[in-house]
Amino acid sequence: MKKIVIIFIGAVVFFGMVNSASAEVNWDPIQTLNIPANTITPTTSSVLVNGAKYKITVSGTFFAGDNIEADAKYSFRTGSSSSWTDLVSTYESYGETLLDLFMDSDNDWGGYNSEHVYSKIITGSGNVLNFHIYDIYPSNNTGGLTVQIDRLRREATISSPDEGEKVYGEITFEAFLVDDDQDNIQWAIRKGTCAAGTGTVFGNVDGYSNVATIDTSNLTNQTFSFVGDMSNMLLGMYCFVYNPVEDNGESNIRETMQFELVEPLIVGPPTDMNQCKKDGWKTFNNPVFKNQGDCVSYVQSNKKAIGNRKDN
Repeated sequence: MKKIVIIFIGAVVFFGMVNSASAEVNWDPIQTLNIPANTITPTTSSVLVNGAKYKITVSGTFFAGDNIEADAKYSFRTGSSSSWTDLVSTYESYGETLLDLFMDSDNDWGGYNSEHVYSKIITGSGNVLNFHIYDIYPSNNTGGLTVQIDRLRREATISSPDEGEKVYGEITFEAFLVDDDQDNIQWAIRKGTCAAGTGTVFGNVDGYSNVATIDTSNLTNQTFSFVGDMSNMLLGMYCFVYNPVEDNGESNIRETMQFELVEPLIVGPPTDMNQCKKDGWKTFNNPVFKNQGDCVSYVQSNKKAIGNRKDN
């Protein structure tokens, strides 16, 4: 989020902006499946929505007889193993798929994890998933694995301005969307209300066609930015409305943030040449300077400035 940072140097107050917003990806639990090790009959999930993003997490270990313990991809045989391996110790001739958990035809769960937890993100295709543990003789196995299916949570956040923030001049409006696809964005800045269809001063609704910068290259961090000059607008409360259009079956999102348009803070004039250095000249609006030299010249010509007064 953007925060106002206040720095006092002499009698001058400097205002700067610090951006600390970031998208957080959350998942909603959909289904938990227990996959028994003593059968190769598939355990079937519910239907995964076509195009939706899902996280599949498998955890746990099971026992396959002959002192063998296995997880979704790796195994350890007491008496012959020195580490967990993809090939089952003393059963190497049966190949790397022995005792693997299959999700349909997929048995790639990545590198070994000592916690025996493996995850992957997939896109739903409108079908179920079928899970089974492959073994040549499953009937002597005990236990099983747990599969957790989570769906990406569709969320939006307004990151600038903050709730109740006092602003003036050119204002930066920022928001981001976490989703599994690209959505059209309806947005508006409204005077005195967050209600639809009234008080709009900026936006792409209610007859307005202001253009915001929207980046959808990362679906889980789709960013929105618009800079609006509110210098000549009426002072008071305004509302930023950010409304991604939902697809069929998706939850409705309509985020709002109220802020206050106030008189601009008068910063300046500088009274010491040091205040012009390190981009300090940019912080003054009484007067406004073109560059550091312009600021220094002003201080040098000001009889009341430090170093120019007769009592120095």
